[in-house]
Amino acid sequence: MVFARTWSEELVAEWLSALGYAVLIGVPVGTSRGGGRKEADVIGFRSEGTSVRVVHFEISSIWGSSKEVIERVRRKFSSERVENVKQYIVGMTGSKNIVYEKHAIVFTSSGILEKAKKILEKEEIKLWSFPEFFNTQVLPIVKEKVRMDRTFPDSLWLLNMLYTLCGEELLHECS
Repeated sequence: MVFARTWSEELVAEWLSALGYAVLIGVPVGTSRGGGRKEADVIGFRSEGTSVRVVHFEISSIWGSSKEVIERVRRKFSSERVENVKQYIVGMTGSKNIVYEKHAIVFTSSGILEKAKKILEKEEIKLWSFPEFFNTQVLPIVKEKVRMDRTFPDSLWLLNMLYTLCGEELLHECS
């Protein structure tokens, strides 16, 4: 079993798993000039009819200008990296009919993020702040589990922690 490097990557991986995706962490996508390995942070994929949906997430802290955010996120989703992920999924599934989504969660100031969002949207990259992703994507499925009184599988330990915090009303977002 491969483990995420950070809690934020783990949360995205668990969220994708809870939505029925098979999840890969640290998929190799190339090498750097110095010989280091480049990796895609979190990849979710699942069969949908005759195609395979691939949901690619990159998670970063970028404390710079909106231009720096745009440049770094663009590099994370370069055509070479995306093609390498697609080929990896084709090798696993045998399907060449790939529907590909690009998402980046960036920890930075909200003003910088909003400027970058508008530009990256045109390139089909969904840019999220962590609070936006957490409140609109993660929290609703946790709240639904609490309402139904059903926990997540044990392997989704971070989502189960959030389930407990919500169920015990320790997170004000769950009230």
